[in-house]
Amino acid sequence: MGGTLKAGVEGTINPLGAQKTGLKVDAGAVFDVNAKGGWGGYNLTLAGGKLQNSGGGMNANAGLFTNITFTANSEISMPNNSQWALAGANYNPVTIYLDGKTLKTDIYQVDINLIFCNVKFVGGGYFNVNSGGNFQTGVKGTAAANNEIVATDVDLRMNAAMRLYAPISVRNYEAAYATIDWVGCDSTESAELKVHGAFKPSNHDVFYGCTMMDGSLVDLSNRTAAGKLPFHTTCAMTGNSASCAHKSVTFAPRATVTVDLSSFDAKTLVNTYVLTWDAKPADSVKFVPDAATASRSYKFTKDDTGLKLISAGFSIFVR
Repeated sequence: MGGTLKAGVEGTINPLGAQKTGLKVDAGAVFDVNAKGGWGGYNLTLAGGKLQNSGGGMNANAGLFTNITFTANSEISMPNNSQWALAGANYNPVTIYLDGKTLKTDIYQVDINLIFCNVKFVGGGYFNVNSGGNFQTGVKGTAAANNEIVATDVDLRMNAAMRLYAPISVRNYEAAYATIDWVGCDSTESAELKVHGAFKPSNHDVFYGCTMMDGSLVDLSNRTAAGKLPFHTTCAMTGNSASCAHKSVTFAPRATVTVDLSSFDAKTLVNTYVLTWDAKPADSVKFVPDAATASRSYKFTKDDTGLKLISAGFSIFVR
């Protein structure tokens, strides 16, 4: 399709045809769901176009799509006060076949939610929440909506408040915030954001606290400016944000986590903290430098304050 197609009906009358297949949104085209729903689940192809809702709020179990397939980089957006959800009817699963493409999302107003419920990503790719608003997973108090969102082949760039009722697993997580306000946040919105690849904080101290899994990496390349090390692993939330529960980066038990200092001259960091924390990680958590730093005989030691880079030195044995 080209141009703009705006839905005008809701319920089970199948406004786009009973077969529920074949809708394709090409580059330059817009499919506006217009706050209509209950169609029972269409299969949609995004081929460079935009999927949006401009018609106001929608229930989280609106049930618009079963599968969304990306054949080109495409966008999902809410251009005004238009909360809506990517969820199947009765919270049945929705599969996004990202297939190496980019899904860009813009949430244009504070306290407007884009909700993902029981979404599964297939094929890897890049999920860029470019502006917000709130990115929400699951629904408060609704167990059927709160299955883990599996995106372990997906790189997540986040520049919106996160309200997580359902856990989400990603490959890489970039906290792209300069500032953000978690409007109306409460302690129930604290499900895990599990990072299996790299966590990359910005040079601002604002982020949703993630869980670093075994084999993951903390990328400090955005923290090279004066005064940006050590990186404190508890988010500096203020105002409405202060009530959020998931403020701190945590480390899975028995995880080995790399801290990447390759953007720094390591010798200038010897005997200084590169990470600090409010609560020391478990003794079973192991921290190692990136390969280039380790090859120069540097290692880490951790204490109640944080993680310090030290020189391993050289040992000379005399017989």
